[in-house]
Amino acid sequence: MLNLLGEIIMLIFGFIVALIQFIFSLILLGLVFALVLIVLLTVFLKTEVGLAILSTGDNEDMSAANGIRIDNMKILGYMISNGFIALSGALLAQNNGFADLNMGVGTIVIGLASIIIAEVVIKNLSLGKRIASIIIGSIIYRLVISLVLEIPGMDTQLVKLFSAIILAIILFIPELEKKFPKGVRR
Repeated sequence: MLNLLGEIIMLIFGFIVALIQFIFSLILLGLVFALVLIVLLTVFLKTEVGLAILSTGDNEDMSAANGIRIDNMKILGYMISNGFIALSGALLAQNNGFADLNMGVGTIVIGLASIIIAEVVIKNLSLGKRIASIIIGSIIYRLVISLVLEIPGMDTQLVKLFSAIILAIILFIPELEKKFPKGVRR
């Protein structure tokens, strides 16, 4: 009887260890994949065409005055961004094992929240670090949302309200920093 109980415990323990290793390997694979994409995007945006895309996004009139074909740059920028969107959708569908038309509802809010959090929390970075900080912003956003969901008696319908409140607070942080600079003492 003890031998059977010991085998069951070892089987459960082995399953838990294998599950932890699997989850860790998925996270590690995701981080490596994201890092490769960040490096490729950063290298591309430092080329002549990449700088033209950035210039078009910053100031269309000045880009046109410098001889950049802004319509072509816009189309190329849309192509690249939609390629990343398609890649993320394909990875999500593969991870879930199915695809649904409503899977992307609310994704733009999460993306904008990630960018806003990254810009507020981590400032004045180079291009590659700024792209990587957006991933950190998305992790922070997801952690905050998961903490909100852990509140006892929390209705999942209120998550959108808390998400909006969190974004409002994060957007207000730079205004507080302007009113109360760190170096100024009264």
